[in-house]
Amino acid sequence: MNRRGAGDILSGNILYVILVIIFTIGVFMIIMQNQNNAHQWEELYAKELALLLNRAESGDLYIIDIQKASEIAVKNGIGDPRYIIKFDGQSREVIVSLKPGMGTTFHYFSNVVVSDVKVDALDTSGNKLSFKVVTPEILEVK
Repeated sequence: MNRRGAGDILSGNILYVILVIIFTIGVFMIIMQNQNNAHQWEELYAKELALLLNRAESGDLYIIDIQKASEIAVKNGIGDPRYIIKFDGQSREVIVSLKPGMGTTFHYFSNVVVSDVKVDALDTSGNKLSFKVVTPEILEVK
């Protein structure tokens, strides 16, 4: 006889089902975004390169293996490994992008500029990033 109570139970169940579906879709989206841990690898490379630049002195030449970063970047649609790691000398930042349109930025504090940045694609040993560290005054003289 009291139909109002039955409607409340049904609408409550429908609301519950809708909330469960929204929650499930949200969890699925988070899992898909972090599937290959690109953000964690971006942070790792950016922090390690910034720490390296904090200890660097003018004239140092570095060669770093970036094979794992280039594998993740290729999986995410970045085909050329030259666009994975960028150095901004004016704002003193290391920018690592393993996903298109995204990236992780980390600052370094030393007064150095990175020059002669090259990425060499090797057959079996992977991709190598090489760069030279100079002081800003030396760079301006050239």
